[in-house]
Amino acid sequence: MNVGAPHHLTDRVIAGYRTVAIGTFNFLLLFGLVNAIAHAILVSPAPHPEGGHFLSAGAALTERTELLRGRYPGRSDAEIRTLIETPQVMAHPKLEFIGRPGTSGFYTVGADGVRSNGAQESSRALDDAVWVFGGSTAFGHGVANEDTIAAALERLDPSRRYLNLGVQGYHLNLELDRLVHLLKQGHRPRHVIFIDGLNDAIACRASNFAPEDLPFFVANAYGHQYNIAHEVLPKGLGWFLRQLPVTKLIRREWAAGKAQEEPRDPGYTDPHDPSSLYVRDPLLHYELNQARVREPSATPSDVEKFRRYYRANLELLRGLEKGFGFRGDVFFQPNGLLNLETGFVLDPSQYQTSELYRSLEAMQAAIKTDLAAGRLPGMVDLSEADRSCRDCYVDAVHYDRRLAEVLAQHILTTTSSIGR
Repeated sequence: MNVGAPHHLTDRVIAGYRTVAIGTFNFLLLFGLVNAIAHAILVSPAPHPEGGHFLSAGAALTERTELLRGRYPGRSDAEIRTLIETPQVMAHPKLEFIGRPGTSGFYTVGADGVRSNGAQESSRALDDAVWVFGGSTAFGHGVANEDTIAAALERLDPSRRYLNLGVQGYHLNLELDRLVHLLKQGHRPRHVIFIDGLNDAIACRASNFAPEDLPFFVANAYGHQYNIAHEVLPKGLGWFLRQLPVTKLIRREWAAGKAQEEPRDPGYTDPHDPSSLYVRDPLLHYELNQARVREPSATPSDVEKFRRYYRANLELLRGLEKGFGFRGDVFFQPNGLLNLETGFVLDPSQYQTSELYRSLEAMQAAIKTDLAAGRLPGMVDLSEADRSCRDCYVDAVHYDRRLAEVLAQHILTTTSSIGR
């Protein structure tokens, strides 16, 4: 009888178990490490080819302290640091997003989405007031409640109430959506003012969606394919594998490679066509649009798209005016990215040769030509209003109190119909 056989078998089982355990542990360790690296790559901000041309307000506070102190006379460095924080937004079921109500630093936004004009202000009731729409420049990114364009309008024209409905990141498409939303809620303005230009140009260049279909965040254009139900509710092994960072990274890089094979200017996406790339392969379509952002050169269709964008929105505004009994004006704003004297352009000569500058310049020139020829009725050119105040910026694009007042004066001078 071989008494050593059971011990030999036990040793083999233990050794096998140890091998499997070590192999499994190493596999899980490698699996976790690979996915951690993939996640870090996915969440890291992609370098923007034009990002190096500008000094951020935060960097200015550290590297060129006197520059920023000069734009905020009487403010301490701590107050300046609070002022330059980005205004907060939150999701909205109908609109892509809205300003977050509450007080954050020097920003005070009411539950109705109206930013305060300062401590001593009149009623913020929406009805029978002048509504001021726009993006971050109209909202007043970087300035206190009392230093915005709407606040300046109310100081200069105290007989009327001017409500700041600006939202960080909005362009005219979204602002008109919000106007319609407020009208559907039963609110009625006395007059409506839109202050736009920069975000519109960026949105037109950021995707090949038609002007009428432009979202602000391109990623939000794929909500039917990628939404909260898909992300939260498990749907088996396939769903699990698709959620892995390494799988997402591989898919993204594959799509980015495919995007390089596609034409730079393929024409507008038709979301109603089942055979369109937008419907067939939304991730690849998204990567194509991201490639447009990474290589910011303006094609002739970008310029024409910008023109069509304003023509369509102005026509809609005219229809809303007739149907709801108010008047409205769109003001083509000064574009800080085309102002070389803000103090935040690191190398103006080099920046002037960049694709970003040249494309924005071409798009602005087209709109100014149309405005001068009277082809955009209801739109007023204020793009050169900063000529008398070239350094009236708190960063590369946002206005300080002085330029807000200059714009308010121009708006009141050219908008004689307010209150009629």
